Amino acid sequence: MPLSFPSSPTVGQIYTSGIYSWRWDGERWTPMLVQGASGATGATGPSGTPGTIGIDGATGATGSGATGATGATGPGAQFYTGNTAPVSPQPGDHWLDTVNMIELIYYADGDSSQWVEFTGRATNATTRTLSNLANTAINTSLIPNANLAYDLGSTTLRWRDLYLSGNTIDLGGTAIKSSANGVSFTNAANAEAAVPLTVSSLQIASGGNTVTLVAGTSGLQTVSPSGNAVPIVGGGGGGAFTYGNTAPTSPDPGDRWLDSETLKEFVFADIGSTGIWIEPAGDGGIVGATGPQGIQGNLGPVGATGVAGTPGTAGATGLTGATGVAGTPGTVGATGLTGATGAAGAGANAYDTLPTSTGYLAVSVGTTAQRPVTGAAGMVRYNTTLGYIEWYDNAGATWRPIYQSSIFDVDYLVIGGGGGGGASNGGGGGAGGFRTGTLTGVTTGGSYTITVGAGGTGNASNGNGNKGVDSAFATITATGGGYGAGGSGAAQGGPGGSGGGGTTQGGLGGLGNTPATTPSQGNSGAAGSPNFGQGGGGGGGAGAAGGPAGAGGAGLASTISGSSVTYAGGGGGTSSPGTGGSGGGGNSGVNGTANSGGGGGGWTGTTVGNGGSGIVILKYPIGITATFSAGLTASTTSSGGFKVSSVISVGTGTVTFS
Repeated sequence: MPLSFPSSPTVGQIYTSGIYSWRWDGERWTPMLVQGASGATGATGPSGTPGTIGIDGATGATGSGATGATGATGPGAQFYTGNTAPVSPQPGDHWLDTVNMIELIYYADGDSSQWVEFTGRATNATTRTLSNLANTAINTSLIPNANLAYDLGSTTLRWRDLYLSGNTIDLGGTAIKSSANGVSFTNAANAEAAVPLTVSSLQIASGGNTVTLVAGTSGLQTVSPSGNAVPIVGGGGGGAFTYGNTAPTSPDPGDRWLDSETLKEFVFADIGSTGIWIEPAGDGGIVGATGPQGIQGNLGPVGATGVAGTPGTAGATGLTGATGVAGTPGTVGATGLTGATGAAGAGANAYDTLPTSTGYLAVSVGTTAQRPVTGAAGMVRYNTTLGYIEWYDNAGATWRPIYQSSIFDVDYLVIGGGGGGGASNGGGGGAGGFRTGTLTGVTTGGSYTITVGAGGTGNASNGNGNKGVDSAFATITATGGGYGAGGSGAAQGGPGGSGGGGTTQGGLGGLGNTPATTPSQGNSGAAGSPNFGQGGGGGGGAGAAGGPAGAGGAGLASTISGSSVTYAGGGGGTSSPGTGGSGGGGNSGVNGTANSGGGGGGWTGTTVGNGGSGIVILKYPIGITATFSAGLTASTTSSGGFKVSSVISVGTGTVTFS
């Protein structure tokens, strides 16, 4: 019967006539392949009058009737090729769409005309390339007609992306499903039953950090950056490691469990009389702006002193050397003759004392050797050896150039001892305080206290390092560096000239510039990594706070000695490794540099760094002499009209200027 397509179809609308169906795609009616039954063999009819070319019918069985007479030749149809539909087509015209490579016929059904794609019987269809399904909607399940018989793509021709909802993928009996907790692998027949996930290695990455887990002969291992496998053990003797979707039964403190559904790791902790699975702190989000400094909390109680190590075996006493032969006493020389008494020297004469005089004032003239044996306040003379007028400083008991006062200024640099590094994922020690400036009103004959502080020792057991010792000159004190925190839990670094670093699991850094000075004598230490076992924070330095990844804060440079030297760098925290700050800060496990006030590096598993000792440097006029008491070792140089004395020995004493 004649086809009667709808005159105003909508996209996706289906029109069916007999066993054929078409769908409107917005531009044309596209055939839908439907398999129909084979028609019965019809008798050969008489030749019909020529007409437009009809739609191909299904192939019937071979007829047994006689061949009819040949019909007259029809008017003929036009055949077009191109990527757009022909203009002003006639019914029966053919068009080969060169974009989609399909053939269409222009069909008139009485009330409308349109291009209709040729279609054939599904039973005669062969493999066909679908070149454009952009506007074709599939409104039914896509199911093969045989089990395990067909593929979707091939090894050389693959689909690019596959977009699915969160429902389950059944992969050979294993259900892969997306949920709010991540992706789960369960038995397809029983959603409550987990299935094993077999891989050669498991890599977990977050925030730029990567951990690779592999199976070793002794259990679960991690792979270090150098490629070596390292067994995973718990604290205090090693804990068990379990992978699954349910918590292990009868766990021991220190045991670890990796939830196979959420991929979260838990540690079993013994809290009081009960135990609980605790999730370690995860990676932090983006660091927000630094808030105002909070009120300093009270210092925690001092931890118990660790058990003293066994003393080493005393070395054997060396052999006593032979006593040398006593020399022969020399002959006593004869007593010299008493010299004649010298003539009394003439007193200084003053001439032309009137204010209007154009004359001169005469003073005594003589060499250095001719100075009076006993000087007195008010004496003035011209020294021909040195070439200047000099006066006697009674307080300093010395002769000075006329231009030099007995009251003068002293430039100073005072550096406190650096703090020691902490143990077991501990922080680096803070740098000693950095104090520099000028002390005015220093007098000859005056005595001033000097202290050079020792560096704090690191702790290689399971606790905090030790604070550095303060250094001082007169009234100026540079506080020792804060200790690096150590041990389990989120321990805070100690306060000091610069603060020590905190432990892993987010232990806060110690406060710097404590007590406060102006200008500031140091900076705060850094907090430890929020994740267990990933390193303590770096100690603060005189020039910068402790940095990320266990880096110690940078120190500050001084030119008081005549050249630029950097002091008071923070110690590196426990890391891979934590780097000490410039200015003597020790890397992880390395001591701070002596006489720099650098902080000691945090524990590496085998070693821990001690803080570097402090130093006191004084710069004063070249005509002044500094005398240091017993117990203080100093070296003195001269340059540009000044002397510079560096006190490097640890201890307390005095300096007297003359």
